[in-house]
Amino acid sequence: CERQENDKAAVDPKEMRGEDDLLAGGYDEEEKMEITAQQEEQLLREDDPRQTSGHERKQMLAALASASIIEGAKTKSDQSIEELKSSNEQLLARMDHLIGQLERCE
Repeated sequence: CERQENDKAAVDPKEMRGEDDLLAGGYDEEEKMEITAQQEEQLLREDDPRQTSGHERKQMLAALASASIIEGAKTKSDQSIEELKSSNEQLLARMDHLIGQLERCE
């Protein structure tokens, strides 16, 4: 038990610094490169299907499906908006035509 406490006390202060320190310039160039490499490795592991659990894969697939559904809905919405604009323009043109006919009749 004492040894674990001593181990905790012996932690290198560099290891205790976080991303805020990195952004604030609390690391030298070598440390920044090492941290960047570690972050890249983490991202690669996360992207590698062999390194992700079934639950994580299901979450990713659900997110992709949601994004696909949202994109499809947006496309459909954009098409509907264009159709409504076109219909509105046709109605306005028809109203102008009818108003012109009424004015000629009077």
